[in-house]
Amino acid sequence: VIPFEPYLIRKEKRNAKIAGIELIEIPMLPWVSSNEEAIKQIELIASESDNKKYYIHCYFG
Repeated sequence: VIPFEPYLIRKEKRNAKIAGIELIEIPMLPWVSSNEEAIKQIELIASESDNKKYYIHCYFG
């Protein structure tokens, strides 16, 4: 979950806690960079996941 506004981040954290899921924030800004570091983080998390499920979304669609 990657909201930029502090209010939305707090809201996402609260909603994740209510839903019983872990919130992992990995901002991706394609208009600023190639996002290589963010992609590496996502790949690392996925490779260490032991078949966990992830819900991924972006406020920009």
